[in-house]
Amino acid sequence: MKCKDPTAPLISCKVGETIFRNVLIDLGASVNLLSLVVFEKLKLGELSTLVKLQLVDRSIKTRRGLLEDVIIHVKGCRFPVDFLILDVLILDDLTHAPIILGCPFLTTAKANIDCENGIINMKYEGQNISLNIFRSSRFLKQEDDNYEDIKVINFCIEELNYVQKVDQL
Repeated sequence: MKCKDPTAPLISCKVGETIFRNVLIDLGASVNLLSLVVFEKLKLGELSTLVKLQLVDRSIKTRRGLLEDVIIHVKGCRFPVDFLILDVLILDDLTHAPIILGCPFLTTAKANIDCENGIINMKYEGQNISLNIFRSSRFLKQEDDNYEDIKVINFCIEELNYVQKVDQL
């Protein structure tokens, strides 16, 4: 039986004292991404050298740098994460800033994702947690056109279109 699209897999996490909602879990991402605005507001430390990143369209972009060993909290569990810092536009308030947790985070978290039931199970240092990763679309009002996951997708499309236009110049 064919299943419907469950929407984007999203979780909430805490970095420092700030809670971020709608953090995208992306099995296709080989890095974890954090916006420069979030980095600057949270004062997370010094960036290491500039990094080259290959985008989906195979273009190469230079990013602001790498931030290592940032502790994020997911449902009371602490995970160390390395982030590539991107200079991108924030569409909404800071707590809805684009953060993508890719394969490095999922490996550290020993994540198992059950797409049929929309559950991610993670383990770190003896702690086990389970989260509903498709919860956001289930609890939004149907008449509300301002879906957060659509904002994230639109943001990524706009950023990619901007990058492509700049490259043509």
